[in-house]
Amino acid sequence: MLILGPSGSGKSATALDLIARGAELIADDRVVVQGTPPRLSPPDALAGLVEARGIGLLRLPYRDDITAVLAIDMGRSADVRMPPYTSFSINSMCLPLIAGANNPILVLAVMAGLKASVTFPFYDGSSSGRQDEQGGAKDQA
Repeated sequence: MLILGPSGSGKSATALDLIARGAELIADDRVVVQGTPPRLSPPDALAGLVEARGIGLLRLPYRDDITAVLAIDMGRSADVRMPPYTSFSINSMCLPLIAGANNPILVLAVMAGLKASVTFPFYDGSSSGRQDEQGGAKDQA
């Protein structure tokens, strides 16, 4: 998954929580998006490094050349119980987007959803009120 948001919003902390529960690191701070379908890889200089605020840089195992299935925006919170489908687009990749700020069950829900299906089950993509979020690959974990 691609974790987006402003500095200090909890991207790296969320990534570390996900990794502690079985997810695998691709990259922290920046990610390289290339190919068709788009694949995610770490920049060479940052491969395997993740910042743990107040602790420092950790060197962890990482994956390379991965297809993302979900985007999480740590700078946005859901203001309704059942939010409409939103997406994040970069290059030719369009991912379901979850508002991650102020969500105490975010990591649990994401891990349960990813373990339950090859495709992310929270959105069917046909919901009315679909909104698209356009953006770049900046500030990702």
